[in-house]
Amino acid sequence: KHLETIRFGIDNNVKHFRIYQAILLPGTQMASIEDRTKYGLITKFRIRPGCIGGYEILDNNYPIAEIEEIIVANNTMSIDDYVDCRLMNLVIEAFFNNFIFEELFSMLRSIEISPLDCLIYLKNNPKLHSKKIKEIFDNFIVETNDLYDTWEEANASMHSPDIIEKYNKGEIGHNELLHYSGLLINEFDEICNLIFKSVEEILTEKDLLTQNIKNYLLELKRFTFMTKKDLLTETTSTKTAEFKYDFEAIQKAKYQIDPNLITVSKNRFWFDFFHNKEQREIISNQLKLY
Repeated sequence: KHLETIRFGIDNNVKHFRIYQAILLPGTQMASIEDRTKYGLITKFRIRPGCIGGYEILDNNYPIAEIEEIIVANNTMSIDDYVDCRLMNLVIEAFFNNFIFEELFSMLRSIEISPLDCLIYLKNNPKLHSKKIKEIFDNFIVETNDLYDTWEEANASMHSPDIIEKYNKGEIGHNELLHYSGLLINEFDEICNLIFKSVEEILTEKDLLTQNIKNYLLELKRFTFMTKKDLLTETTSTKTAEFKYDFEAIQKAKYQIDPNLITVSKNRFWFDFFHNKEQREIISNQLKLY
C-alpha cells in the first residue's frame, strides 16, 4: 500500500513528498481500544524531534518533552516491513525530493519507466552501495528502531541530564529522514554514481539499455555532476565542460528526451557552470540561517 501510494504520486508528476509516521493521537478513533484490537496495532513511543528542554518553573528546573505514540506494525504489516518502508522514505527524501535527479527521471518517463522502479531497485540491491552509503543506511535503520516500549520508559529517559544534553547538542532526537538525507547528499559523488548505476541495471533487466541510452546516460551523468556537485560551497567559481549533446536544447525540453530518438552531434557543445549574483545571495542567506 505504501509503495502503491508513492508510485501513484510519482507517476502523476508529484515532485516532492512529505512522508510522516502514523501517530496515535489521544481521543481519536484510531487510538481507541477497539481500533487497536481490530487492526492489531503495535506501537512504540518516542520524544518528538526538537521537543525537549529544561524549563524554569517557580525557581525549579524541570525537564519537559513531548512524547508521541507511533504505529510500527499491525495485522498486515510486520515491524520489518515498517523498517523497510522507512528506508524507502529515506531514498525518496534523498534521491527524489528537491529535483536533485529530475533530469534523469524525466528521461525515464520518456521511455515509459517509472522513476520509482529505479528507486526500489536502488534500495533492494545493497551490492551497489558503497561503504559510505551502506554506513548511512545502516545508521538510519538503527535510529529508526531506537524507540521506547512504553510512555513511562520514554518519560523516565528525559529526566537523565546526559540524555537532555545529547538532545540539546543534536546528538540524538533529530529528524532522522532530514538528517540522513543530508548526509547522503553530502556524498554527492557516491549517490550520483549509485542512482545512475541503478538506472543502467534496471534498464538492462528490462532489455531496454540500448547503446544510444548508454551514451546519453554517460553524458547526462557528467552534466549532473557539473550542475549539482558542491552546489552550496563552490558558489564563486566558474566551471567549463564539453558535451556531445546540446543540453541547452534538452533543458528547454525539460529533459523529456528519449535517447533512442536523438543522434549525437558531430559538433561539440561547451557550457559554463556558475551561480549568478542572486543565486549566491540566496545560498549565503540560507547558510547563515541554518
